[in-house]
Amino acid sequence: MLREFLTMRLDALLLSATLALLGSSAPVAANPSPAPVVTIVDGEAQVIRESSRFTAVEGLRLEAEDIVHTADGTRVVRIEFSDGSAVDLGPATRLQLQPRLAAESGTDRPSRLYALSGWFKLTGSGLGLASPRLDATDVSGSVVLRIADDAVLAFVESGGLRLVERAATRPPLTHALKDGEAYVRQGDDAGTLTPRPGAAMLKAMPRAFTDSLPMRASRFQDRLVAPPAPTEIAYVDVAPWIHGERALRYGFVQRWRGKAREPQFRSALLAELAMHPEWDRTLFPEKYAPPKPRPVARATTTPAAAPQVATTLRAPLFAPELLPLTSAATPDRSPRVPSLPRLP
Repeated sequence: MLREFLTMRLDALLLSATLALLGSSAPVAANPSPAPVVTIVDGEAQVIRESSRFTAVEGLRLEAEDIVHTADGTRVVRIEFSDGSAVDLGPATRLQLQPRLAAESGTDRPSRLYALSGWFKLTGSGLGLASPRLDATDVSGSVVLRIADDAVLAFVESGGLRLVERAATRPPLTHALKDGEAYVRQGDDAGTLTPRPGAAMLKAMPRAFTDSLPMRASRFQDRLVAPPAPTEIAYVDVAPWIHGERALRYGFVQRWRGKAREPQFRSALLAELAMHPEWDRTLFPEKYAPPKPRPVARATTTPAAAPQVATTLRAPLFAPELLPLTSAATPDRSPRVPSLPRLP
């Protein structure tokens, strides 16, 4: 009986080992879940992932909260999504995918893309884009946007979109744009709609945005492109994000908290702390530590202490130990005990 049990146990172990070996040699899917993929890189571009950065290359799959920067001389970088939509980035552009935005009361903002600055072209349907002063939703067709500190521009090449104009001093304003219309906003003033874009906007638009570029995601469907060798980010690489709008900044405190221990990064944070006050807790955790409890003196008592305390509090009526003792030669003589005082 024991021999049969051992034989069965050995057969089971051998079968498990065989299956493990076969499983390890089986092919693994290159990309089991759909992810945005970089399909065109015409110029220089960087990807910031966690606290490292590396060069963007065609075929690279992006992850949630990845940041993409393009250089001043970059012509176009395209990111395509599994639903057939795409976003093109022009020169000097900063974009984050699936940003971590702090919840705001009464506000439902797009969470797929966040445009910090630069030129953007949205193609397809279902895309939404948030930015410091303007959110774009219900995008269909082809839409061009420019986000800057002092101006916001939008142009609908085909289709339409809805713009939500955000300002700190007034409620949001909503604008619906249709085919051919443009939107211009200067500073904190309310934006205006025009039936067609102005000549200055068309002249400033990246040349690559005027061409109809083909979708190329299918070329990289079965290819897994590894990111190039990464390097650690410096403060200057991410300072515009650390200084961003408040809803965006809190996520970066969690993301780059460990960088605050590096001397150069910490010094830069301290020098510009007024622009990102939420870092104060990370830089000076002792200021937010709960106060230490005050020590409480413990009274040392014994079980018989209570009656003793009550006795010592009462003044003795007499103290025999203070009376003169009798001579040792006459031990049978007791000391004279004074009479008790008369109680009132």
